[in-house]
Amino acid sequence: EARGLGWRLTADSVDGQTLSVVVAAEARRVGAGTSRLEAARLTLDGQLPYPDPEILGQSGAVHLSSDLSADRFSRGATRGAGLAATGQLDGAVQGWIEAFDLTGDTQLSMQAARIDGPAMAGSALSISSQDAQVEIGRDRDQPVRWSVKGPLRWTAGRLSAAGGSTVDIALSTSA
Repeated sequence: EARGLGWRLTADSVDGQTLSVVVAAEARRVGAGTSRLEAARLTLDGQLPYPDPEILGQSGAVHLSSDLSADRFSRGATRGAGLAATGQLDGAVQGWIEAFDLTGDTQLSMQAARIDGPAMAGSALSISSQDAQVEIGRDRDQPVRWSVKGPLRWTAGRLSAAGGSTVDIALSTSA
């Protein structure tokens, strides 16, 4: 479901072997199931190997960047404001939509100014992963599988959960 949706897609062949893609979208409200984003903006740009329709495949380097933001968001009874997420992927793909493997290095970051729900409440929340390895793939007639492996950093200016609360917390993992 989307209300007030506007989008633009630009796709150009760079050298006959590389496809340059830019997608920009804005929506007053977008959602699926119990999840909603309000005043949402998405940009995605990058370069992919140009698909070969004769063999229904492609292989080569992939470079993607994405930015997502929403003034407000919700999932079930949990509500939040000030969502901002970014991601970059540098890797390689082999295959096509029906069966493919994409691997590479990624940097991911998500921030929320505020979140309130039955399980937790907080402000100035962030989660990020730098220099992680991503694998996304699909075998013919199977669902998409994915994994991200790498260090994770999580921070909160204020957090209340499970009957306790804290301020200025930072947690991190190693690869």
